[in-house]
Order: sequence, then C-alpha cells, then structure tokens
Amino acid sequence: MPEKIKIGILVENNFLAPHNQELIKWINNNNKFEVKYILNLKKEKSSKFRINLLGYLQKKLLNFETYINKRIINLDILYDKFELDSNKLTFIDINLEKVNPKKNSFVIDSSNIKKIKGLNLDLIYRANDCILDGEILNLSKYGILSFHYGENSSLSERVAGFWEVYNKKVKTDFIIKKLNSSIDGDSKIYEGNIRTGINFDRNQKMLLKSSVTSFKNLLNYIYDNKKLPPIITSKKHNQNFLVEPNFFVIIIYFFKTYIPLILRLIEHRILKRQHIWNVAFNNKEFKYNNVRDSTIIKNPKNKFTADPFLFSHNGNNYIFAEEYNLLKSRGSIVVYKIDGKKYQRLGICLEENFHLSFPFLFSYNSEIYMCPETQENKDIRIYKSKNFPLEWDLCKIIKKNISAVDHLIFQKDKLWWLFTNIDLTKQVENFESNLSIFYSKEGPLTDNWIPHSLNPIFSDCMKGRNGGFIKNDNKFYRVNQVPGFNIYGKELIINEIIKLNESEYQESYHSNIEPNFFKNIFATHHQHSLNKYTAIDFCTKKYLWSKNDVDHFIF
Repeated sequence: MPEKIKIGILVENNFLAPHNQELIKWINNNNKFEVKYILNLKKEKSSKFRINLLGYLQKKLLNFETYINKRIINLDILYDKFELDSNKLTFIDINLEKVNPKKNSFVIDSSNIKKIKGLNLDLIYRANDCILDGEILNLSKYGILSFHYGENSSLSERVAGFWEVYNKKVKTDFIIKKLNSSIDGDSKIYEGNIRTGINFDRNQKMLLKSSVTSFKNLLNYIYDNKKLPPIITSKKHNQNFLVEPNFFVIIIYFFKTYIPLILRLIEHRILKRQHIWNVAFNNKEFKYNNVRDSTIIKNPKNKFTADPFLFSHNGNNYIFAEEYNLLKSRGSIVVYKIDGKKYQRLGICLEENFHLSFPFLFSYNSEIYMCPETQENKDIRIYKSKNFPLEWDLCKIIKKNISAVDHLIFQKDKLWWLFTNIDLTKQVENFESNLSIFYSKEGPLTDNWIPHSLNPIFSDCMKGRNGGFIKNDNKFYRVNQVPGFNIYGKELIINEIIKLNESEYQESYHSNIEPNFFKNIFATHHQHSLNKYTAIDFCTKKYLWSKNDVDHFIF
C-alpha cells in the first residue's frame, strides 16, 4: 500500500471551525492520510481598546438567525467534532510578520520556515483566512490548499454565503485553490456550487458542509494520482462582492429575507397555498414538440402527479408517474394508459411504506423492470414486472445505505449505465449539485456497479440533477433540472450525451424548456419522450378558492 499523505493544518490562534474539525477527523480516520502537526499562526493583537457596538449587534443578529433555524424551522446542520489534542498532535507556534498592509498579507520568519521544512509535509491545509506570502507557499510537495467562497475569493469565510442570499442568487459558489505568491495568482484546482439556501445561516452551513465533502474527494484524487488536478481557468470576480456586510446591510437583509418568508407562511396557513404538480402529454417527438398542445391529466382529489415516464408494451402506451398523496405526505407509483389525446387511470401499481417517485422503466432479457426513487429508504432498488402494468415485485437492491435520487438505467455500447444524484454530505440533502455515474459489465441486476473515474461528473446545481431521459434516433439525451432562487425545479435543459465511456463523459446543450407553456405555472422539472409521445410535468400554486380544473392552465 502506498505511503500515507502527510498533511499539516494551518490554524490561527488555536481556533478550528466546526467544518474544519469534521474534515480533520475524517483525515485522521482514513488510512490514506495522517495529520500530526498543527501549525498555529499567532498574529499580534492590537493594543488599542475600542468598543464596536455595531459589530456586537451584528453578531447577535446572526446568532439569532442560527437560533431560528435550530428551534423554529428545524434546519440545523451538524458537524463531526474533533478536538485539538496535544497528546496526539504536535503544535508548532508560528509568529507572523505583516509584509503588505494593503493586502493584509503575512510572511513567516526563517527560523520557523526551517522548522516546517523539516516536517517533510506532503500538503498543507489552510484552515483560516490569513493571507500568506513567501517561502511557506512552497514548503510542501503539493503546496498549501485552501477554500474560497462566493464570487469574490478574498471574502472572509465567516460571511461566506451571505451575499448570495441577500441578492437572491440561485447558486452559491465555492472553489479550492493552491496558494501562490499573490492572491490574484492562486491556482484554482476545483470548483463547485450549491443551490442557495433559504437564509444566510442555512446557506453557509450547506456551503461549508458541501465544500468539505468536495475536499475529501480532492484528497482521494491526489492520493490515487500522486498529483494535483489540472488548473481551472479563472473567471473574473464580480466586484459587487468585495465587502463584508455591515450592521445596516444586515438589517436590510433581515427585512428582505424574512418578510417574504412570513408572507409565504401566511399564504400556507391562512390561504391554504399548496404547490401542486401536474402531468401533461402529447403524441409528438420532443424535437418537434409544442408543449402547449399537450393533454393535461387531471389530478385525483388530495393528490398530485409528477415525474412522468412513458413505456410501450404490446402496442399500447403508458405513463408511469409519482402520485403524491397530500393527506399521507407520501408518493406512490401510478400508471395511465394513453391513446392519442385520451388517457385512462389504471391505478396504483407500486406502493411502499416509504416515499416513491421518478419511476424509470427499462427492458432486459425480455423482462420489464422499474427503478423508482427510494431515497427515504436509503437504497437504490429494481422491481420486476409480475403482471404488467399493475403488479411488480422487488427484484434487486443494487445499492444500500445511500442517499440518492432520480436514477436512470440504460444500456449503451455493451455496458449498462446508472446515472444518479447522490447527497455526498449524507446530511444536507444536496441532490441538485452532484451527478454521479456508475457502469456494469454484468447487466443491470447486480450490485457490482463500478464508479466512473470522473465522479462526481458535475458539482453544479445548474446542471447536476436528472430531470428525465430521452433516446431518439440512436442518440441519448439527459434532461436536467434547473432551480430558481427558493424554487425547486424551475425549468429544464435537454443535453445530448456526446461521449460516454469508463473514463470520459461529455454532454452538449440541445434545448431548454421554461415554465411558460401553460397559464398560472411557475416551474417544470421533468420530461420524457418515447416513440412519438412526450410527457412533461409542471407546477402551480393552489389556494383555498382554486378550482381543480385543467381549464385553469389553458391559454
């Protein structure tokens, strides 16, 4: 087995933030890496005493938001704790000298440089915001790696994720850099993003949790390949993100964030607002499709329908979809028989004591199989048709103890492929960002699915999450959801799969669908096309006085 990668941790005044504690605990519990040395940067503290009342109030306001998330809306995120134990770790105190007041950068004196050099570290992780310059940047084999957040890489970690919520940005970015001699010359080696959270506290914790998970993947890459990933060309930062928010900005933030949330709560509790999904279909190929010409399937009372997949059998055409029961707060799989513009509800074909959705169907060895989403049960499973289309038996659980959604299984070039969206953090339910691919040489009914060498293929909430699948004229298309700010599945993008093998994946934009094809709708997140039928879903807001009538949507 290759030698462990020796990692040193740069901290400031012995402080280690919770997300960094989790990362270091994972490193120390992994037989590929080891942390023995904590490099404690000691900054000179100002001798001036001043009372910063606005800063104190600013901190209290943000702490109040943390309380709201924990106690009222139950959105708290936990980290694995790791204590800095002097019995297991060697602490090296390092005095800093400021060299560039404008950039607030520091260097380390020659005696400490010599001491760090003697540690023979492979990698140094910067677990603070201190801007370093000089020889320290080149003392380890892979250099110093560091997180940077948002569109401005010089923004302090303590306000990471704030401006995206304030400005209602759909996504919040993070990058991992190898530090070079100046902040503008740092080498970006990883980039990702998450869908922006409901408020700053939630968004920041999701951001830090997701970025730590990505750093773990990066460390595994370095261990396996004995090198850093290729440098990613940097884009110009948005100059609107250069400053930390002051007290008055935070007051404005609270009004901008919580007044809409209070209004939404009033809508929900008093006006009985609900987000209701519907399914529509037509008998046209997706390339020549005008969604407005579709037939809308009327939802049963106290239920809605989403995630439609088409299937043809013995000359008949069917739609399988999620049917969500609003009274039970759980989805089952329903099947409709369609003919031209007509449809007939045949009934529930699959129901469990946990939520089901996204019923992807495929054929294998002259049998019909279904792979629905079973994330609530923490597995990926395949059912076999016993008496098509209404009777199904569990055939195979292909992955256990996994938090994953929206699975696609298909055969291409003699291999079977599994596309899925995994919450790699295992806690924040970040399904939008990460697309993971697996392949099998043994057919689909196996638990021997090999991970693609590029996993995760994407770490991008704007294109990661599956929203359907299309095979047309021997071409394969992956449909992905696109979120909006505080909107799940706002629109769709259809991508043609250009290259897919064990070591490569490439897709290119084909078209997109916005939620403007019917009246009174605000989101669409799924499309499937088969033969000459196409099915799509869409979402609307339903109030106490709303009619349960398809005429409500027709222009």
